[in-house]
Amino acid sequence: MPINPVKNFTSKYTKPLQILLFLYIIGFTIGTTTHTIDIIKGGFLPYNHLELWKNIYWTSLTLLDFLAIVLVIYSLVPALILANIIMISDVLINTQFLTVFSHYKLVFQLVFCAYVVISTPFICRKYSFENHK
Repeated sequence: MPINPVKNFTSKYTKPLQILLFLYIIGFTIGTTTHTIDIIKGGFLPYNHLELWKNIYWTSLTLLDFLAIVLVIYSLVPALILANIIMISDVLINTQFLTVFSHYKLVFQLVFCAYVVISTPFICRKYSFENHK
């Protein structure tokens, strides 16, 4: 019997956590969509103007961003670890190569990265507290 992701999400987390985590889902959905569109338009490894390792990294974000969404729904601690790894590495790489990205995309990415990094300890404490009531 398949597990209903919406039911799993709503039954597993309190409303405040659902709101915090829904922002993760939105952010990583935007990332997944952006990289998917790039692959549809440019084929596999669409970032030809970049070094191969960057092309592989940004292409792999298509799957990693989607995996982060799935983990938020089903397994919170791995989701938080992966979310932080994705966002910190992505921002570090993107800020090193500002000419590749338009300014507004980088600003949104920096804001989302800050949200992920800052909210993680709060979510961990809240989730841990809820599971040990």
